[in-house]
Amino acid sequence: MPYLDVQGRICGFMNFEQDEESGRFFRRYFVISLEDDCILCYMDNPMNLPEAARRPILEIQLTNISNARIAEKQRPKVEYCFVVTTSKREFYFQADNHRDMEDWVNRINNASKITVPSSVVPGGTLPLGDKNGGDARAVSYKTEVVGGVVIRTPVQWDEKNIIKNHLESLVKPGAQLSGESESDEEVNVYTREAPSSESSPKHVAGSMDKTAARLFPGRNIIESGWCVKQGAVRKSWKRRYFILDDQGISYYKSDQEKIPIRMIPLKEISSCKVAEHGPSIQRDNLFEIISAGRTFFVQAYTPGEMASWIESISDAIATKKKGLEQSVFYLCNETTGFEKQGTLYSNNG
Repeated sequence: MPYLDVQGRICGFMNFEQDEESGRFFRRYFVISLEDDCILCYMDNPMNLPEAARRPILEIQLTNISNARIAEKQRPKVEYCFVVTTSKREFYFQADNHRDMEDWVNRINNASKITVPSSVVPGGTLPLGDKNGGDARAVSYKTEVVGGVVIRTPVQWDEKNIIKNHLESLVKPGAQLSGESESDEEVNVYTREAPSSESSPKHVAGSMDKTAARLFPGRNIIESGWCVKQGAVRKSWKRRYFILDDQGISYYKSDQEKIPIRMIPLKEISSCKVAEHGPSIQRDNLFEIISAGRTFFVQAYTPGEMASWIESISDAIATKKKGLEQSVFYLCNETTGFEKQGTLYSNNG
């Protein structure tokens, strides 16, 4: 059964299908390390291994995990089986009993859940230290792919870096600040602590921050702010800056970019709603933007911001459709000689 070691990490023995689709399970020792952002796999408990053999034989990045779920239907002959799904493959495990299986699934899902960090506490004060004088710096990680190899580097934010980061972007007065760094196509910054109602990112639900207004003067911006979005190909989750205007919704690598990664026209969006959490996606504050060619999954920072985005996008869609209908009516009137009678049109030919 899973237990906590002296370092406070979740660990224990399970059977593991090391070679994909082989059907052969081997007894292995696993550690869920939040510090390394990995599930580490060992031949045995590292304390029982010689010094030279204490390196893990496999590492599963927590940020690459979509979810963990019971897989007794997929592997009916393997008792107490569950699967961990990543962007590259599915890893099958066998627990010792039903209770252990559920415990491992819950712990892996909790450890791999993507949330957004908050480095500033209410009132605009920075977390320079705890009450006992300890160091309360926010530690996160950035992931880079170099030559096909994933390299994770810890990024430590001290008070000077936090101040510099936030002064570089103009924030609406009264809005809480986020301690995340800007993300690009190959950089992800996450922490494992869930956002609380006492702290929120730069985006203020139902509003537009000053950064968007400054970069795009004269643009009819309805709403803007940071969200976390699922990629189309690799299915990884990346932090993006979203702007909704009367033409569509665009997302950018950062709030300083002027050229979007993509723009989704309002006329192509059929609806925006709370995402139906299926077996492949389990995220808090998740909503979906359904367009003609693709469904976009977007994670907001708080339930209030999720509701605000859904309402704003839905209202913008309705307004756009109403405008298109009126344009069609005027076109018919000019080209065919239709005359308006109440709410109907008749041909005077």
